[in-house]
Amino acid sequence: MVADTFNDSLWSAITPAGAAYDRLTGAHDVDFAIVGAGYLGMNTAYNLARTGASIALIEASEPGFGASGRNTGFVVPTLKHALSPSAVVAKYGERRGEIFNAMIGGSGTHLFSLIRDNQIECTAEQTGWLQPAHSRAALAACATQAKEWQSRGYGVELLDAAETACQTGMTDYHGAMRIPSGG
Repeated sequence: MVADTFNDSLWSAITPAGAAYDRLTGAHDVDFAIVGAGYLGMNTAYNLARTGASIALIEASEPGFGASGRNTGFVVPTLKHALSPSAVVAKYGERRGEIFNAMIGGSGTHLFSLIRDNQIECTAEQTGWLQPAHSRAALAACATQAKEWQSRGYGVELLDAAETACQTGMTDYHGAMRIPSGG
């Protein structure tokens, strides 16, 4: 078993303590019970509550404790090359695939809008997401994925080696895919 070292991490050290919540006890009558207060659970609860639904958001530890709190703070509105927009459509069909692609492609804009609209105090910066390419093959994969996102109306850019060096200070990359809605 691998030891959980999150409490010793930089992210844990620089993050202020969250609000304390009461333990859920007894019977409750709610419209929706959502298990897990990570990004997905909190976003689902938030949107359902906005419709007037009553919600019980249940978390074993603290909000964002699991994978949502261990992502090093990056907002990455894309998936790995193996799950490119066309691969998602091929796997799930046109309708479901494009709904999923829209969710992923719009995730950065959605998240930063939630932060702004709700005046959430945090150090979020929508400065874009950069996927550097360490090889010519990685650059070709970035180019393919950038074209797929562009064809769906997302402002994804492909940077050459010089622009990537300017953005990162690193001169060994062949280029990069830049997604402005990330951060």
